[in-house]
This record gives sequence, structure tokens and C-alpha cells, in this order.
Amino acid sequence: MAEQLLEEQRENWGSRPGFVLAAIGSAVGLGNLWRFPYEAYNNGGGAFLIPYAIAMIVIGIPMLILEFSLGHMTQRAAPEAYGHLKPKWRWLGWWPICMSLVIICYYSVVLAWSVNYLAYSFNLSWGDNAVAFFLKEHLNYHAEYWSLGGIQWHVVLALGAVWLGMYLCIFKGVKLVSKIVLWTVPLPWLMLVIIIIRGLTLEGAVSGLEYYLEPDWAQLLRPKVWQTAFGQVFFSMTLAFGVMITYASFLHRKSDINNNALIVGLSDVGTSFAAGLAVFSVVGFLALQTTTANAKIMSVEASKLPEVQAAVNAQQAKGLTGEKLLAMEPTPANAAKFKLSPPQFRKLQEGVRTKKLDISKLNVTPDKVIGTGGGGLAFMTFPTALKLLPWANFFAIIFFVALMLLGIDSAFSMLEAGLASIVDKTHWPRSRVLPVICVLGFLAGLVFCTRSGDPWLTTLDHYVNSYFGVLAIGLIECLALGWIFDIKKLRAHANERSDWQIGKWWEWNIKIVIPVILVVITTWTLYSDLTGSGGDGDKFMFVKEGRPVWHNILGGSFVLLLPVVAVVIAFVGRNRLRARAQTE
Repeated sequence: MAEQLLEEQRENWGSRPGFVLAAIGSAVGLGNLWRFPYEAYNNGGGAFLIPYAIAMIVIGIPMLILEFSLGHMTQRAAPEAYGHLKPKWRWLGWWPICMSLVIICYYSVVLAWSVNYLAYSFNLSWGDNAVAFFLKEHLNYHAEYWSLGGIQWHVVLALGAVWLGMYLCIFKGVKLVSKIVLWTVPLPWLMLVIIIIRGLTLEGAVSGLEYYLEPDWAQLLRPKVWQTAFGQVFFSMTLAFGVMITYASFLHRKSDINNNALIVGLSDVGTSFAAGLAVFSVVGFLALQTTTANAKIMSVEASKLPEVQAAVNAQQAKGLTGEKLLAMEPTPANAAKFKLSPPQFRKLQEGVRTKKLDISKLNVTPDKVIGTGGGGLAFMTFPTALKLLPWANFFAIIFFVALMLLGIDSAFSMLEAGLASIVDKTHWPRSRVLPVICVLGFLAGLVFCTRSGDPWLTTLDHYVNSYFGVLAIGLIECLALGWIFDIKKLRAHANERSDWQIGKWWEWNIKIVIPVILVVITTWTLYSDLTGSGGDGDKFMFVKEGRPVWHNILGGSFVLLLPVVAVVIAFVGRNRLRARAQTE
């Protein structure tokens, strides 16, 4: 009786487009803009699209169908959805919800940076050195890990605005969300198109796109390329976060599950590819501008810089440093070692002395500009390039508004998942639960607003998105739904409501193929951390960037505690709530 009442009273999305756009908004986030382009370039360029497409077909869309089916069939958020199938498995629903609530505490801080940079865009506050501005002015960064340092109040103010924005987006339920996403999802696409069009008209754009799209087929033989492709799809689609189960629980009973999953998957792929066009066209422009500026400092034609760079690299291989370069006499013999005339050699020395030149980056190519992707791309590389454009303020505003909108949809989807789960368990009104979550999330985010907040943010993010976090959740989710519960019911439920049918292959894909892939990815990631290689020379996470071992152990241990917290939440007050449901 209580289950029927819950189904009758549960709010539904205002329309199918509202749900689809909300799911797309959750899947398409900051990672599409600053992670995918870098991973594509670093793993075979255009060739990377092949394993990425295969990953979307094998993992992305099938797991999305799985989560949509579970949420829609049970009409409950993740914890109660699992509890509906088998009461003792509620903890498996609370685990991703706990993870999502942790993620949103630091994800909201990154959104706060976007808010700050939107304000900076009006007068281009980062000036001629966006890297120094981000690290020294914006973050006021220091690496004293035991001491958090002072709070950066401009970030705190922006963080408050972000949490207020998320509250206003979902405080009236999913019908309000379905109206908001009609604007917040298409607008970033429009702004991305504007950036692409402008980027493609820039000098040097073709060079950047060559780095992005030119296929290196040999890379397909590297296991890590496939691991990266499958991992990117898994994280990008918000799988194993509890979000898609929750969103599907608000769907009308006759909604087309399979088509919805296909649309969301294809939209995510399209956005990632388009983001790569935007990023690398601008990165190619920045590389050319930097090379031209370096050539001007030395009074050398830009076309000659590759030759000069090769000579410098050869000397560096013999032990040349900046200090040794400055100590050399500008004789014809010494200048000739660098393919320069004595006057040009003196200008090279002067450029190094004034720190306007980095001898390892005289001939700047797009791969040297993009760095390691991530926040550095958004808050250091892009501002540097935008400053060089005509109408720089306009395009900076466009870029950071797009960044904010891409992130806000993902953020409030995780908030909604946590909110709906708590409401389903306690039957407390949304109007009381939501403000409490927002205040607690804001307070937790203050840790990442300190001078040492960024290292904690990146460390926590590493473990949340690896073997201790969503990978483990996804693996157990597939094994539980595939082998312990009756997955045939989920397939039948999806097919009864869909225009196209999924066959028995889908069941075996969930039961065997995806778990095997996730075990391989998890093992490879753990191996990479423990050995410092991962087969490709990755840094050992525990000593990455000079961070102490305890710093990473503490971050990893915190994430390891989340399943324990999930078990406690699942069983606390269970009898009391069951009695309340029976009386109602």
C-alpha cells in the first residue's frame, strides 16, 4: 500500500525533453571541455575516437539503460531502488550517493573559480601572465600541507553564489529543473559553437587541429589508450553516481528508456568532440603567437625557430642549463652552436635573463601549450589565449559562462540525487532537507577555498574517480544487478516501453563484459599508482608533485570510508521508518 502511494504521489518530469536535457546536462560537464581534448591528443589523436566510440557502445549506453531501467521500474532514488529489489542492498545505493555528495563539495569550488573568472573577464584581470595570476593571485597557493593557510574570501563569496544557484534550480523539484535545463543545456552548446567558429578563423588553428585529429594508428596497440577511452566514457556519463537512477525515478511510466539512453550517449560524444575543436583551434593560435613573440625577441624569423630549438635541445642533452647559457661568451663559435648570429645569441641570453624565454620552449607547438589538461587548461591556457584576441573581453565572458553552465547542470544533478535519497528514506519535506544539505556542502567546501585547498581537491578527486570510488561502485553494481537480482526483468521493463529493443547480449554485457573491463581499468590504475609507470611512465601518485605520502593516504582513506558510511546509513533507523510507512 505504501509503495502504491509513493508511486502515485511521486513527482514527474514536466516533459520528455526536460528529462533528456537534464540527463544530458548531468553527463556533459567540465570534463568534456578540459579532459577529453587532452586525452584524445595524448592517446592517438583521431585514432582515439575509435576506442572512445567502442567504449560508448560497450559501457556507456548499456550501463545508462541499466540505471534508467532500475530507477524507472522502482520509482525510487538509488538507495530505495536497490532496497526495493533486496532490502539488505540499500547500502549499494547509498554508496554512490555519499560519493556524489563528497564530489559536489569540491566540484562546487571549481564552479566558484568559474564565477570568479567571469568577473575577471570584464577587465581581463589576469593580464599578460595568466599562470602566475591563477596560482599567486587567485589561489594564493602554497604547498604547506599541514597548514591550510588563509581562506580566499573571493572564492568563498563565489562559492556561496554557486550553492545559492543550485538551491534555486532544484528547490521546487524536477518540474522546475525540466524548465531550467531548457536554457542551461543548449546555451553552452551555442557558446561552444561561437568559440569554434572564432577559433577556426584564427591563424595557427589548423596546426592545433592537426594535433587533435591527425590519427596515430600505432597508439591503438597501447593498452593504456583503451583504458583511457573506457575510463573517460565511464566518468563522463555520470555512471555509478546514483544520479541517473534518481533522474529516471521521476520519469512517466510510459517513457522510452532505450531511446533516452541513446540520445544522452550521442550528445555526450558530440559535445566532447566539439569541445576538442574549440580547445585545439585556440591552442594552435596560442602556440603560433608565442612562437612568433619568441622569434621577435631574438630577431629570428619564426620559420627558423625549429632549427634553433633542435640545436638548443642538442646542447641541453649535453648538460646545458639556463645558468650555463648566460655564462657563455657571445662569440661566433658559441652562437653557431645554436644556429644564431652573435647579436641573436645575445638577445637569446637577454630573454633568458629576463625570464621572457624558456630555452626548452622556444619553438612552441600545441602540445607544449595544452599542458596536462584539466583546470590548468581552463584557468591558465585559455585566458592566456583569450587575452591575445580582438574583442577579448567578449570571448572571455562567452567561455566562462559556458564553463559555468556546463558545470552547474552536473552539480545540481548530484545534489538532487542526494536530496531525493534522503527524502525517500526519511519522508521529510524537500523544503527542510535541501537548505541543510546546501549549508553543509558550503561549509565543507571551505576547506578547498584555502591556500592549500587545490592539492586536497586534486588528491580527493583522484581517489573518488579511481579504484576506491566510482570504478568499484560500477563493478559491484553490474555484478549485483547482473547475477544477484533478476536482470531479465530490467531488460523486459526497458523493452516494453521503448521503440527499439535490446537483446540478450545486453544481459551478458552487464554480467560479464563490463565487469571484466572495469576490473582491468581498476587494476591498471592501481598498478600505475603503485609502480609509478602504468606502462607509460606516469608519476607515482603518492609522491606526485612532491606531495607527502600521508597526504595521499589520508585522501584515499577518506574515500575508503564512504562504503562504511553507506552501510551505517542504510541500516540506521530502518525499523522505525518501516513502522512509519506501515502506519501511513
